[in-house]
Amino acid sequence: MGTNSPASVSNSNDSERFFPYEWVDDHILVEPDVGDRLQVAEATLRHAMLAVLGPRSINEAKFSSWSSDLTALGLRWNTVDRSVSIPADKIEKAHSRVRAMLEKGAASKSEFYKLLGSLRHVATCLRTAKPFYQRLQCQCTSAPRFGKVKLSEGSVADLLWFEQILNHGCLAELPLDMFGDTFSPHVELYMNASNIGAAVLDPASDEFIQVKFDNDELRMINIPQATGPEFSINVREHLCIALAVWTWGPKWSRQSKGRMLYIKCWSDNTSAVVWCNKLRSGNVFSQELNRCIGLAEAYFKLRVSAAHIPGSINSMADAASRAWTEPYHSRWTNFSSCWKQAQVPVTCRKLYTGFSSNFSPARWPRHQHQNTAEHGRSGAHGVSGLISHDGCPRALDNTHTNSPYLPCTAGNLAGTTHEVEILPVPCSQKSVISRGIIARCLDTASNFSQAINFQVQECADQIHPVPQNPRSQQPSSSDFMSISTSHQSNTESYGELRSEYLAQGSDVKPYAIQRTDVKFVNNEEKEVENLRQVTAVVIYFRGSKADQFGEGATRRLERSGTQWCCPVLAPWYLVEHHKSFGAKEDSLLCKVDVNTNLQVGEVVRALKSAAECAGQNPDSYGSHSLRSGGATALFNAGYDSLAVKRFGRWRSDAVERYTRIGGRLTARMAAEMVAKCASKRTEGVSSTPLPGNGGTSMQTL
Repeated sequence: MGTNSPASVSNSNDSERFFPYEWVDDHILVEPDVGDRLQVAEATLRHAMLAVLGPRSINEAKFSSWSSDLTALGLRWNTVDRSVSIPADKIEKAHSRVRAMLEKGAASKSEFYKLLGSLRHVATCLRTAKPFYQRLQCQCTSAPRFGKVKLSEGSVADLLWFEQILNHGCLAELPLDMFGDTFSPHVELYMNASNIGAAVLDPASDEFIQVKFDNDELRMINIPQATGPEFSINVREHLCIALAVWTWGPKWSRQSKGRMLYIKCWSDNTSAVVWCNKLRSGNVFSQELNRCIGLAEAYFKLRVSAAHIPGSINSMADAASRAWTEPYHSRWTNFSSCWKQAQVPVTCRKLYTGFSSNFSPARWPRHQHQNTAEHGRSGAHGVSGLISHDGCPRALDNTHTNSPYLPCTAGNLAGTTHEVEILPVPCSQKSVISRGIIARCLDTASNFSQAINFQVQECADQIHPVPQNPRSQQPSSSDFMSISTSHQSNTESYGELRSEYLAQGSDVKPYAIQRTDVKFVNNEEKEVENLRQVTAVVIYFRGSKADQFGEGATRRLERSGTQWCCPVLAPWYLVEHHKSFGAKEDSLLCKVDVNTNLQVGEVVRALKSAAECAGQNPDSYGSHSLRSGGATALFNAGYDSLAVKRFGRWRSDAVERYTRIGGRLTARMAAEMVAKCASKRTEGVSSTPLPGNGGTSMQTL
């Protein structure tokens, strides 16, 4: 069959060879439904059987009709959806055999063979099942021909893992592309572990996981045990992957709407990368972590892979894992001021100590299609309504809260929430470098650069269709500005002081603002040198880290009418200070004296000090708080975000992510909406919103 094509057996011009698949005594044809190709393929198979086996070899009962949804090799295939499923009866049979063997605690060679035969479909469809299947196979091989052998401790753990998979795993409609290695990741994570803690960063969602090791873990790190598993750096790096999939798994499941998601983890530990990809380790802790990762893949419908990133450039994840000591504390708190920390569920904190055998699905809700039962054996339709998406008890309905860190809600008066979640596009290499997540190092990062999938959308500053969530907004400068103005100078209140316009040690960006970039003009747009005549300031931005093409921009700002926060007075004082010590016009504007540039760290410390004086948590503030405060003030003043979408990162929707909606705004929101509708009805305008204008077949033998 495989040597023939429609052109070789008929008058067709189709020269593409037939695709026959043989497995023992099964013969399967997989062909595209083009022209009469299906009929020619079937006729060719029949002629081949007659020629080889004789005229009595044709048994019509053994032939199936062409179909795009067919059961073959014990699995159900759908060539339209390009998916494969394990039939429910086979899942039930495998589960009953696993349960029976666990209850007996021993098995004969024949029982091992029957069990392995039932589990082969799971091992075929789930890559994470293969290493645990192999260990059962090893005990089967070593079992005596007659009699029974007691199950080993490892076999019991693996059988418990298979039971969880059969009970709760997604074993239906698995996409066929998961069996290849050419998929593009939907989520990319950067992680690191140290002797103090572990951290995982998700740049696309501006979220991070941060865990500080407790006393027991520190004892295992500092005093390695002579016997028992070792809590080595390899295990700790491996733990980061498991923490990520179980902390964010419920969210990814909701965002994916039931489709397979591919997760790529970047780690600077080669052992953790190999253990994750090969699902093989001699360490007992890592074996359990592999069970956890495999269970998450089956439960949340994920495919997890790991890749190596040089430790010399994995800078921000490294700082996050050591953020309890200096200088990492200052670096990390400044970077993460506008990020949201994902809380690790208590049951996930020590995944390496038996999580897979004690797994409780009631704590881990996932997306379910409205018209289908849950994948797996039980067919349950969800979990208790008192369990939240992160595995913690949920507040009762009609519970009123007032916190800037709670998610946006929208729904009816009964309290039903309908929140649309969209999976953000993973950040490109340029984005993670420009944002400081990884360092730019051409010598050590060449392999990493080649491994990056450049087909991913170039989101220079994370342009994602993500619904805004106030929890992702850290406190802004406007929260304490009115309380602590006596502790801050005008220059610190001015939003110009971003880290890229200041000095970092001896490093000064070539596009950093100089004195020649600032001009003061009057009503006639003429440059003046008398403050009384100044009505506006014109600032020329020669570039920024997000200005990929070096276009630059000019911004004109007028007086605010206040002394403590004015975009004209602030640069005026900076320029006058710059002139007072005789600095060159083409030197950095923000200087302490002629030989000392103003450092990013000094501004950050001033902001943290002001926050502390205002009774706020200083760790929640950094240089990004200035940007957040400006965006929030603009929004509260009633201006559209388009007013600032003119340069660098502000051309994207970043301004909306930095905006924080406070209680004072929401307090008057409903009243103003009702008043607006009433005025419309008075004018004869309807207040009712109006709508906008606006395969392959298979045959078996």
